[in-house]
Amino acid sequence: MNKAFKPETAVSEIGGIAYYNDGVVFQNIFSMLNSSANSKELLDYLENFFSIYPFQRMDLLSIYFHFMTTVGNSKLAYEAIRIFVETTERLAHIGANQFNAPLVVEHNGFLQRIGEAVDQAALTHCYLKLGKLKSKPIIYSANPLKLANKAFLPYLEDCFEIIINPSLANYFKSIGPISPYQPGFFKLSETQYGHNGNFFFKCREDLSSKGISLQPFELKGITVEKAMEFLKSYGLSLGDEFVVLHLREVGYFDGAHHQLRNATPQEFMDSVDYFLNQGLKVIRIGHSKMTPMSERSGFIDLTRVEKPDEVDLFLCGKAKFYFGSGSGPASLALNFGVPCCEARRIEVHGARENHFVQNIHFREKKSGTTLKFEHFWNNDVEHIQAPAIFKKLDWLPAFPTAEENLRFAKESLEYVTKGEIFKINESCKAQLEKYEIWGGMCSESLPLLY
Repeated sequence: MNKAFKPETAVSEIGGIAYYNDGVVFQNIFSMLNSSANSKELLDYLENFFSIYPFQRMDLLSIYFHFMTTVGNSKLAYEAIRIFVETTERLAHIGANQFNAPLVVEHNGFLQRIGEAVDQAALTHCYLKLGKLKSKPIIYSANPLKLANKAFLPYLEDCFEIIINPSLANYFKSIGPISPYQPGFFKLSETQYGHNGNFFFKCREDLSSKGISLQPFELKGITVEKAMEFLKSYGLSLGDEFVVLHLREVGYFDGAHHQLRNATPQEFMDSVDYFLNQGLKVIRIGHSKMTPMSERSGFIDLTRVEKPDEVDLFLCGKAKFYFGSGSGPASLALNFGVPCCEARRIEVHGARENHFVQNIHFREKKSGTTLKFEHFWNNDVEHIQAPAIFKKLDWLPAFPTAEENLRFAKESLEYVTKGEIFKINESCKAQLEKYEIWGGMCSESLPLLY
């Protein structure tokens, strides 16, 4: 919190019913202040409220998503997250110092989404390396964990203490409120905080200065062995160069605020052909509801194939580069040190090293003007992905054509091999870093910087 926290003043109140407030009263006051358009008053209220009622801090996550998907204000959304993280850390401080309680992950539902699982594990890995955590936080369950990818378990165990036991699960559930750990969001300093997906570009300089690897994970032998045992039947050898392809579609994790990230596979067939003509194999991953893509020599479509979970991990961690949507598999690639070429990116900030992006262009409905990055920042929507927010602003998305996708594919290969587009991005470093972009942008996106 902004005010220095003194544990001794709060110990006597821990566990007291006074720590819980009438939710209706809170909602009414929040709604009133939110409608007044006075951001300072609203933030002051949130600061004071959650300093008194820290056990209700989950309301801050609802507020965060409210600003991100309904209101369209990145600044207020991230201030809500700052208060959330500070409140969480304040409670954890009490648990550690007054009760010697270990840190306990509050909810393990994030393990059912591979992008969240790998990003939250990566953040925790770095916290351990930084010494911000003295020991691995505990993930508990009375039953076997539900994982988006069971083969990722050994990597999770490097970052978390995983306990599967009914009686212990009840125990950790009981102490969780006074010793919470929340890897979905972070705060490394007064200026570095937000969603875990932003951690590596937001905190890049600090991590690098302390010798912390920006590649948290390396493929384990068991992953490679089991994956290659399966993939050899498709003619893939360990030394083959390939592109892993993932194009997000409906059918897995849907929601209105995700719609702009979805893609039509047919618009990328020319891109696939280009990679194949360059002597690269292309291996598509995804779920069984995805649109079929035409067969080609060298093109392997695994979306309708029963396969070991190790296969997706291996492909994302071993590819020459990842190509496709900003989705869960993209996080796998980035956290295993594989270059990620992201098509149809919505957010106009942030890209990690080895991250090359093609941005969706937006134009103002009334004037037809193509909007630059500064327009997003000036309107506090630089983190926004929800179509409803852009509709409210009268901003229209202009999705890349098949021809533009092909150009992006050509530049992706050029970028990862440090060709001309890489050199152009190197000459634009000052402009890129202004928007916390540590990777690169395709030639059609670079003009959005100026």
